[in-house]
Amino acid sequence: MNKNKTRYITRLAMLMAVMLVLDITPLGYIKYGTIEITTMMIPVMIGAAIMGPATGAILGAFFGITSFLQCLGIPSISLFGSTLLSINWFYTLLVCMLPRIAMGVLSGYVFRWVQKVDKTGFASYIVSALTAAITNTVLFTGMVLLLFGSTDYIQGMRGGLSILAFAVAFVGLNGLIEAVFCTLIGGTSAKVLTKIGERTSRTSKR
Repeated sequence: MNKNKTRYITRLAMLMAVMLVLDITPLGYIKYGTIEITTMMIPVMIGAAIMGPATGAILGAFFGITSFLQCLGIPSISLFGSTLLSINWFYTLLVCMLPRIAMGVLSGYVFRWVQKVDKTGFASYIVSALTAAITNTVLFTGMVLLLFGSTDYIQGMRGGLSILAFAVAFVGLNGLIEAVFCTLIGGTSAKVLTKIGERTSRTSKR
């Protein structure tokens, strides 16, 4: 029991350490022209698949905290977040936290459900990672519109577009590329790490 607990804490700490590295380097938010890919969600995907929904929630909350701290930092790093923060700090905290926690929880449960019927041994990882990416994007966009939709800032961004049209434009090509990238990297990484963990466990038992 103590050995399993130690292994769990070690894995959790390692994923959090990776998230910290991603957060303080350009690797966490890869920018190429107008495209920005948030790779911070990848460790959350991995933890949710390998260690379950509760771990997904913890890592999602950690992701949310780092996002909120970026809003408190240099405005040029997160102009959108810092602007929302200046309007309402509590709503901004909710926007940063809830989608990321939900992402970790839901992707963890989806992994368990799909794994029961997954004959490939790989599809469950991809579906779980895709669930995480979609959940994060949809809930983040939805909460921004729900909590800040009536503000002058968001109204100005809408430019007369309907809520649905604006939501689609807000997510846009960037959201699609981010979802594909994080799904492939997150799903594949989770599968590889699971295999490594299984081999390590078998070796330690010998």
